Amino acid sequence: MINRKGEIFDQKKFTKYAEIENLDHSFDELRINHFIREPAEADKKSLTFFLTKPQLIKWCSLNEVGLSKSASRDELVISAQLHLNQLKIGNLPVKNLVVQQKTEELEYILFLFFGSIQKTLTLYTLRDLGIRQSETLKTNFVPRFKSTKEVQEEYFFIKALNMP
Repeated sequence: MINRKGEIFDQKKFTKYAEIENLDHSFDELRINHFIREPAEADKKSLTFFLTKPQLIKWCSLNEVGLSKSASRDELVISAQLHLNQLKIGNLPVKNLVVQQKTEELEYILFLFFGSIQKTLTLYTLRDLGIRQSETLKTNFVPRFKSTKEVQEEYFFIKALNMP
């Protein structure tokens, strides 16, 4: 999930990955360890962006939110967001949705490894696939940080500089 956009995912989209032997068990393990959860009331706005146009129309219809089916997807998203209080999570037309959690923890782990704020591993995936070249592999590794305090301070300042 770390290499995908957004924080909401349809579990069914992961069936194409042969390396995941038992998908249900893997998702259960992620759930137990709080890396994913079911969508909640606080996710309704994000869900309006995630759902396809037909799914959004159906969700609104199931909750008696009147929409023009001929409207563009962007117009439907805006209309749905104006009626978030009427949209019920239990009426989502798509089951098996999960919301990624612990994104800050993952970001921190990537910071420890790479020394910079990384949201994804895309660059390194492309390198491993041979699509993008990178520096030659190092064989003489040295610690990036000398102390926990140094890590925490650098992470704090890099986060502050990257804030919008």
